[in-house]
Amino acid sequence: MRTARDFHIAIIGAGAAGLMAAVAASEIVPGRRILLLEKNDRPGKKLYATGNGRCNFLNRGAEAAHYFSRESAESVEDWVVPVLQASPPAALESLFDELGVTAVHLEEGRLYPRSLQAESVVEALADCIRTRGVELRTQTTIVECRKTADGFILKSDSGETHRTRCVLLATGGKAGIQYGSSGDGYKMATSLGHRLAKPIPALTQLVVESPDPALAGVRVRGAVSLWRFSAAEAQEVSRDEGEIQLTADGISGICTFNISRYYEIIPNRSYAVRLDFFPEYGDEELFKFLKKRKQQLDGRSAGIFLNGLLPAKLAAHLMAEAGVDFVARSGSLEEEQLHRLVAQCKRYERRVAGTKSWKHAQVTAGGVLLREVDPGTLQSTKIPGLYFAGEILDVDGPCGGFNLTWAFASGRVAGMSAARSAASEENVRSSPAEPAAP
Repeated sequence: MRTARDFHIAIIGAGAAGLMAAVAASEIVPGRRILLLEKNDRPGKKLYATGNGRCNFLNRGAEAAHYFSRESAESVEDWVVPVLQASPPAALESLFDELGVTAVHLEEGRLYPRSLQAESVVEALADCIRTRGVELRTQTTIVECRKTADGFILKSDSGETHRTRCVLLATGGKAGIQYGSSGDGYKMATSLGHRLAKPIPALTQLVVESPDPALAGVRVRGAVSLWRFSAAEAQEVSRDEGEIQLTADGISGICTFNISRYYEIIPNRSYAVRLDFFPEYGDEELFKFLKKRKQQLDGRSAGIFLNGLLPAKLAAHLMAEAGVDFVARSGSLEEEQLHRLVAQCKRYERRVAGTKSWKHAQVTAGGVLLREVDPGTLQSTKIPGLYFAGEILDVDGPCGGFNLTWAFASGRVAGMSAARSAASEENVRSSPAEPAAP
């Protein structure tokens, strides 16, 4: 067994949170005393795919209300607020600007590198830690993290060991397994006594029962809501608006991604997804609108009744579901048919069979319990010297750069906290012992 030299801080995971943690820590302690470990062949592998490669790396409007927790839903703000106050989006934007990444604002607070290339963000962070002397080791998988009296011992898959005063877990979750996300950090956290809120895929497509392949490829603006059913009640658990994409096996699009975190397999519970293609209208308003349209199109084929309102394939499908005869004249449509059409347009429903797999998920919902982590430092309340950052924690947000904002903000807070702790310990160790009392 080979033994490496000692380090102040070992950061496990060189994704968004880990890279930022290394940048932050190297502002306080010498880079040569920081070890950054990554099991992939390069840092930031998942970052390269962010925003379809354009890298929506921050959201200017990110605040605590945008974030969720599976286990601490009512008090997630207690943990997120201190982190975003210590490292707000504006400060992160300035930091990236100092690193050479000029941000452009494209829409809804979303910031991208001006190059519109994820490589710009990864390379800026990697170059910073290289310049500061941080030791980056790729293709290194940590198989054991053991607490000792004066720190931790890490063992890699090659048999090499590393001694360190502090460990910062920034391993991510399980989303995007093709980028190396396999839940390794969860195993390390639980081996050290931490508990998890069950990780589930989030920001992913919903798979439905009885999909209509003929609608695959249809894109339409509207509202999507997730409903949970039990023997006693039907409850709307989440709703969002935006572009809806119909696929061969389900429903996709950003608004669908945002509600997917609420789906979970629970005994004696079932879920349905409802699509509202006219969210700007109530039922009665839409009925009056269609009734007026019937008069306007009197003499025209019912087949074009929804022409210009919805994509042609979707319009034809909804008309058929409502029992409208395409050959009939629009003016001959009965009020009962219009009411059925309103119901189809406002409450198009399919039972949910599940979500897409971890490969298709953008983020993990669930993770290390927040109540076992200090919100001011992101240090474990169970194991001194153990820190967490990013997706490994039970925090997730919607599409739009919110999850990377959390990764960078928490990485910066945890990295600086770990560095201050290690530096303080170094000062204590290097201080001369006080003379014994006579």
